[in-house]
Amino acid sequence: MARNRFNEFRDWFIGEFGGAACRDVQTKQLGRYFNLTSDEERNKFYAFQKKAGVDCNLITTRTAVKLGQMLST
Repeated sequence: MARNRFNEFRDWFIGEFGGAACRDVQTKQLGRYFNLTSDEERNKFYAFQKKAGVDCNLITTRTAVKLGQMLST
């Protein structure tokens, strides 16, 4: 049962955001990968999000909502 629910969530996440790894999600959602361990790249990442009107916090929020829905059923 738990494995089935996990697989359902994983499949949803990959379908929504383009992968399970941060690199894949960034590439799908932002069009490129930013190395967030680099100060320069991290600054570019924040500037890019602001300019493009994209915010990774929305991914976190959508994920939390989906998990809440799945746990309540």
